[in-house]
Amino acid sequence: MSLEYKGTIKSNFFKGEAQLFVEEDSLRMDWLFDNEVIPYNHINEIYLNDYKVVLDCREGNIEISRLGHSCDWFFKELGEVYNKKTLTAMSVKEEPLFRGRGNYAYEGKNGSCVLEIFEDAFCILSEDAGGRRVPFVFINGMVNQDYSLTFTLSTGESYRLFMMGRDFDPFEREIKSGIRELQVRNKAFVKDLCNDLLGQELEMCGRLLPDGIAVSLQEIEEKIPALSTVLKGKIGNSKMKETFRVMMGVCDGSQTAVGINRLSEEDFNKLVESLENERAENAQAEGVQGAGEGAIELTEEELDALRWKIWAAVPSKDGSKAIVEFAFPDEAAATYVFEVKETWNSFLTVLNRGMEAVSLAREVISLSDEELAGEKYANYQIAISRTPALAQLRSAYEGKIIHRSLQSWQEGLLKTLG
Repeated sequence: MSLEYKGTIKSNFFKGEAQLFVEEDSLRMDWLFDNEVIPYNHINEIYLNDYKVVLDCREGNIEISRLGHSCDWFFKELGEVYNKKTLTAMSVKEEPLFRGRGNYAYEGKNGSCVLEIFEDAFCILSEDAGGRRVPFVFINGMVNQDYSLTFTLSTGESYRLFMMGRDFDPFEREIKSGIRELQVRNKAFVKDLCNDLLGQELEMCGRLLPDGIAVSLQEIEEKIPALSTVLKGKIGNSKMKETFRVMMGVCDGSQTAVGINRLSEEDFNKLVESLENERAENAQAEGVQGAGEGAIELTEEELDALRWKIWAAVPSKDGSKAIVEFAFPDEAAATYVFEVKETWNSFLTVLNRGMEAVSLAREVISLSDEELAGEKYANYQIAISRTPALAQLRSAYEGKIIHRSLQSWQEGLLKTLG
């Protein structure tokens, strides 16, 4: 439970003494006849200046003074809750496996930070919008030199961590352990997809097709034909069965990238129960004998279609556009159109980095700036400010092709492609 603090506020909306409450999503300031709530997504930076806590906000700077002996406690608690909100926005739900402190440097930014390691990523947390979540799946290099660790990512990003003191060695060990465990999970994921894979093939596939990352279908076909066959089977058993064939024909199918992600058992079971109950109710309404005795069982193919999220990205033949089809069992199929501003591979990098950051929540891509500005999307605002790829993906977004019928969808696709 948050402590109650008292301080003097200096801002463009109030000057005077107020009570301060550090809440889950915002800082609340109460005074005699009114109050003001500052959501954390409005705060760009929190810092100490001459025994004053200063908030750099959208609404202008807010200076909080005369906190007395509580100044450090207030700054510490506000920073911790602010960073907790950042973690929530970056799709982090579990408790950290490791927590320490250090300094960071990346993209011209530097400063002190809290460092936390989770099952699939490490996070740089600071009292400003410079926080970052660095997924293990993109890390392709780590250099230990002069008591600093430099991480390079397949996305082109680079992060240097230093001045970690006693946290340095345990942090490095935990990172190495996390990356190895991710490799084990990816092998299990691919084995679940294609049980025939063994030995070196399984080892290669664990690196070639990470869970939740879109990769070249042609490369998989060339290196591991059996896995390619399985992926094409999953596509053919999904909501994109017909649209995928059309995309491959009118776009540059040779550069198709496919991603696949297994639903959690909880989400899968909910979908199965919902569909079985719906069928039982329909059968009862139609007067089918015995329908009321229980749910209508699903076939193996139907169950498999409910188990996997699948998406495919294909460039137009002139390379100027990307068509991305999402076929998730718990959502309606959706086709997104993007401008390819540089190379096809650079677009795929942005797509993968952005979608991974929001756990494949595609809604964030198509929200207008006006919609995004609403408090309903506070977490998306924070995620975008701390994941440049998300902002790039939104900038490249051109629109959707509506799924009314296969014919109208195909007409829309052809019109988009010109």
